[in-house]
Amino acid sequence: MEIKKGNINLYEQVARGVSNALVEGDVILPDTKPDMSEILIADAKARVSSLDCRNGSVTVTGEVMFCALYTPEEAQETKSLEQVFPFSQTVDLKCTDDTEFKAEVLVEHIGFTLINSRKLSAKIMVAINVFGGIENCYEPIIEVCSENIESRDKKYSIYIPLSETKTDIAVSDILTVPQNKPDIGEILKVDAYVTPHDTKLMNGKAMVHAELNVNTVYTAAEDGRLMGVSHSVPFTEVVEAPGADEQSVVHVSYCVDKISANTKGDLNGDTKIISMDAELCAKVRVSRTVSEKIVDDCYFMDTKTEIARRNMKIKEYVTSENTRIPVRSRVEAPKNVVVNEVINCCVKPLPRECTWENGKVKVKGDLVTFLIYRDEQGIARSAVAENDIVWEKNIKDPCEIEADMWIDNVNCEIGETGVEILTNVGIYTKALKSCDVDIITDIQSKEETNSGVFPSMVIYFAKDGDTLWSIAKKYRTKADKIKRANNLDNDKIEVGRRLLIPKA
Repeated sequence: MEIKKGNINLYEQVARGVSNALVEGDVILPDTKPDMSEILIADAKARVSSLDCRNGSVTVTGEVMFCALYTPEEAQETKSLEQVFPFSQTVDLKCTDDTEFKAEVLVEHIGFTLINSRKLSAKIMVAINVFGGIENCYEPIIEVCSENIESRDKKYSIYIPLSETKTDIAVSDILTVPQNKPDIGEILKVDAYVTPHDTKLMNGKAMVHAELNVNTVYTAAEDGRLMGVSHSVPFTEVVEAPGADEQSVVHVSYCVDKISANTKGDLNGDTKIISMDAELCAKVRVSRTVSEKIVDDCYFMDTKTEIARRNMKIKEYVTSENTRIPVRSRVEAPKNVVVNEVINCCVKPLPRECTWENGKVKVKGDLVTFLIYRDEQGIARSAVAENDIVWEKNIKDPCEIEADMWIDNVNCEIGETGVEILTNVGIYTKALKSCDVDIITDIQSKEETNSGVFPSMVIYFAKDGDTLWSIAKKYRTKADKIKRANNLDNDKIEVGRRLLIPKA
């Protein structure tokens, strides 16, 4: 008897924990900055710096970068303030020593209170998701070669995650302020987001093409007016993608870890040049879907059969899709205020949940818009708007959904009473169906003490739940022989039917 075994390596998620961390602290103005009169707008982003796994819990350590623009007293030009707040949050999880963890953090809410003209109290709510997984190796029997054994195969389409890595990408460029805008006095705030384009696979690597969109807020050198300018910086980078080949699928998502901008003078002495440096992180997920034939059941025809089984949890690929949906936002100006100019518009997608219910997949999120504009009196104002992001698709079978969101482009149009904002949100979704497979890992023949002699022909009346395979296995014969002996056109058996069971 010859037995052939397969080799299937699967990453299985065994734990997940969700927690919220309230990150709070005071921001005290340095002596070089003027007193605060009013906060114009505040923003924050979070990132993970380390994970510490001990005694069934995971401690997530990271930092929140808080940034605000404020109006000084005595009608001076707008200024900025920044502060980094560390945080550490412990999430309880049931796990083993070989569990590997990863964490994602997202700023959900920003609050602040102006204590006095030199001090601001900030409170930032950070959502923390921790995932734990282990890698299991399975060796199912995929073929049995013997005249004395009957075996039944079943084919599975198995989704195999090959790797998930993060690659740091540095993007630098010299950006020029358009001639119709004033020279830069001071850069106050820089926002950026990445719009992905295409990805080309190589052995163990991927070449990614994307675009870094940079929004810079600055004060004009001539009169201190608040100004904004936008740039797009395309970039190409080769990133690590272990296991990637022509049969693989690679999905890349990006985040901007840090970005800085400094003013440079040109040959004419004008300050219209920005030296920009950004630190990006590309998360690269490599997967493959394989069609695997696995022995589902088997038996010896002349002896008793002992089978060793093991449960294998697999995911079957259902579908994946890249789509873009338009989201319309409206920022209303206060009563009797007319919007004269949009200075800066920063839009952030916040994914919330991915669910399957009643044959429909639904991906939900929030779109948060930070708008800085100038009214007809030349006064800089700000507003924040939130809108729902909803994407749906009909998928019949229950499935798990993975999703990413990003900003494709943003367009603003000034209306009579406010600003209309059209944001194209990119959404990547992947649907996977979970399945428990009872695989056979070993087959043994066991001699019977009272084997007896089987008659050459048996008469059997079919019962509810019988199949040709189950009857053949019971009498240690072949399903094809039963089919021929009873002139059956197909494998269907009516309950109560009289069947002749020939000896193998």
